[in-house]
Amino acid sequence: MKLKFLSANAIKIIAVLLMLLDHVCLYFFPHIVIIRHVCRGGLILFAYFIAEGCKYTKNKLKRFLMIFIFGIIFQVVYCGVVFNFKSLDSLNIFITFSFSILLIYCLQGIKKNIFVSNKKVVLYTFLFLLVLAISILASVFFDMEYEIFGILAPVLISIPDLSGTKFSDSVKANFDTQYKRIIFTIISILLLPLSVPTFGLYEWWSLLVIPILCCYNGQRGKLNLKHLFYVFYTLHFVVIYGVYMLVGGGVI
Repeated sequence: MKLKFLSANAIKIIAVLLMLLDHVCLYFFPHIVIIRHVCRGGLILFAYFIAEGCKYTKNKLKRFLMIFIFGIIFQVVYCGVVFNFKSLDSLNIFITFSFSILLIYCLQGIKKNIFVSNKKVVLYTFLFLLVLAISILASVFFDMEYEIFGILAPVLISIPDLSGTKFSDSVKANFDTQYKRIIFTIISILLLPLSVPTFGLYEWWSLLVIPILCCYNGQRGKLNLKHLFYVFYTLHFVVIYGVYMLVGGGVI
């Protein structure tokens, strides 16, 4: 069997299942901590494909707006309707990833212009630092999911992306590789506890998904599931919470 046998679709489905199991345990079996620990890698798998999507997207604005708008919808549907608009300061993962995408786009601008235009490099560097500063402030003043290191996870994973740049073919061949992205994925996992110190080092359980990423074959798969995460994330929370209320869970 070839080592790389998992498509992007297959890995995204694994990520969705991990996320679902994690949140089911959160609501119904909070005492079974080990399951939640094992499921932490779902976030990293999605962060990996946020970076991957930014590499291949043809319409940067559309991709950003899609995730940002899903973030607004989730805030209203879940944080608003479910909690009677009492937790709108708790920003969801879509908002986190929206900042990630902006930072990745700025980083792409720097890399693509580094041998072309010093002025554009300065401009994109300024924009990168500006978005980073706003991201830090947002993570300080709001309860943003995974905070600043959650924002930086996809950005770190995107560092080896040299597509569309003027770097030499040898540099691209040696640096713009799947295994280099996996190295930066590991770095992002090791940094995650800095965002969620309350949970301690259990975010390092996300390292368990690294073998899954090593099996990624670089293909999308037969179906177009790029919207699976965005739709499923919102719906599964509402359904789980609805069932939780029906069985007498009360307000968390």
